[in-house]
Amino acid sequence: IICFPVTISCFGDRIGIVYDNVLGTVNLLEYAKRKDVPRFVFYGAAESYGRLRNTAEPIGAPYDCYSPYAASKASGEEFCSAYSKSFGIKVSIIHIANTFGERCQKTRFPIVAMKQIMNNEPVQLVATDGHIGGRRWFHAHDVALHTRFILDNQTEDFEKWNSAGREYMSNLVFAVQLAKAKGKDLEYNLSSVHPESHTAQLIFNSIDPDKLYFCGYQYKFTFEERLSQMVEWYKMNPSWL
Repeated sequence: IICFPVTISCFGDRIGIVYDNVLGTVNLLEYAKRKDVPRFVFYGAAESYGRLRNTAEPIGAPYDCYSPYAASKASGEEFCSAYSKSFGIKVSIIHIANTFGERCQKTRFPIVAMKQIMNNEPVQLVATDGHIGGRRWFHAHDVALHTRFILDNQTEDFEKWNSAGREYMSNLVFAVQLAKAKGKDLEYNLSSVHPESHTAQLIFNSIDPDKLYFCGYQYKFTFEERLSQMVEWYKMNPSWL
């Protein structure tokens, strides 16, 4: 009790992340074990795979965490695996790639870029070795649709899935599409970081969602339609910016 507030004040959100993603997950797994919960869903993070090593990281690729957040997610995932093997809890692990959409956190790239485009400011992009960072961007609503599909189609007691956009795209391509949805031309500034820096390890990320498509998942809206939906929503709800 004496050390707890001192620890939090010294290390801030990093300790909170561990309490949420590790201890919080174990508490919920204990509850699921006692209450015989029919399915336990754990949302993992694409960041746990680390920097993009191939076209897309497949399910089961080794972890290579570059942030405490990614490490805490990987740890929580391993506890899910252990509880499933030890106590027979049925578990779905869903790694989520980067999303855009309504009510998005104001510090995330899609919202920062949208505000810069609205204010006729250049979008700030980062590159290493001449390559601009990127993601498999997709709409937050599709995370929910992926989850529903997984709950309906998982056949094993324990399975891992990747929830991500169909195609990898650079942040420049994403920003161009975002500007187009707002009826504007894109202006941007490009900064470069050393390829071995911490930032360089975080700007590329791509996980392979093909398992979803092999099982029959189909998108209800295209990427461009989802982007337009987001832009229109923010036009109607500017206070969220």
